[in-house]
Amino acid sequence: MLRRAALALTTAAALATATPALAVINGADVSKYQHPNGAGINWSAVRASGHAFVFHKATDGRVKVDPTFATDWKDAKRAGLYVGAYHYARPTTTPGDADAQARHLVAVAGTTRHAGELPLVLDLESSGGLTPAQLISWAHTFLTTVQRITGRTPMVYSYPSFWKTAMAGTRAFRAYPLWAAQYRSYPTTFDGAWSRWTFWQYSESSTVSGVSAASDMNRFNGSLAQLRALTWGNGKVDTVLSATGSTTVRPGVVVTLSGALKTAGGRPVAGRQVTLLARRAGTATWSLKTRTTTTAAGTWAAKVRTPYDTQLVARFPGDRGAMPSTSGVVSLRLSATP
Repeated sequence: MLRRAALALTTAAALATATPALAVINGADVSKYQHPNGAGINWSAVRASGHAFVFHKATDGRVKVDPTFATDWKDAKRAGLYVGAYHYARPTTTPGDADAQARHLVAVAGTTRHAGELPLVLDLESSGGLTPAQLISWAHTFLTTVQRITGRTPMVYSYPSFWKTAMAGTRAFRAYPLWAAQYRSYPTTFDGAWSRWTFWQYSESSTVSGVSAASDMNRFNGSLAQLRALTWGNGKVDTVLSATGSTTVRPGVVVTLSGALKTAGGRPVAGRQVTLLARRAGTATWSLKTRTTTTAAGTWAAKVRTPYDTQLVARFPGDRGAMPSTSGVVSLRLSATP
């Protein structure tokens, strides 16, 4: 991520042997540079080597997208890693620039409202020639735009000398978790600009099992449970709830609706209660119709009878291990023949 001479805070030998002082959770961050000559990343090997999370470069400026982001994001999640996405900021004085770059990030990385996803990150290490006051305003707009769209508090990535000069050492961003770059044997809070650090990038030349090229390396300031709490859903699995049924029925006839509750990866979610809600076609208010429980295969079924055209929807409220989900709407239209 950081490729600047200003970050040569220690010698190469010291970087190679630096030992972080705090026993926290490890994780790399990657971009196209970790795919030399198109090489892939073995995310299962990354996970097996003890890494718990990974940050991916998603976007750069107003239009650029890292070509490896989508595949890495999907595959790292599948391997069981917590995932985060960052945007390399290229601030300008063009009106609406910060808002446009924030929207570009969300358009590519999504709202990060799926299980195991960390908040989006503003990677701020280029001033674009803006004064500290202008850059502070730009960063504030970017972060508030991301927060408004995603409903989540984004994070800030930077390094001490940049923050001291380009951001005038401001303490105005303490509400956003800090991902701090400091290639020494201890982390930083930018001379108190933050009260604590959340992630610490302590190396840009680490070897990671499953990754062909040297990678930036980071540690989390807390336990695995605390890292999980920072993700959307607190580590719960994503669920997908489906519902199907006849679209045309005779008045007074019992109709069976059925479906399945599965993880986003397709595994059945058994023994969970599914609620079936109904409303008369053309109205807005949903009311309880019935409840049922998923089988060992994750399937469910419920019988309903309706005297008029009806819309039905199935909902799983979620629990300690699984995220809530809602099916698509099933419309039952009465036939003219009784």
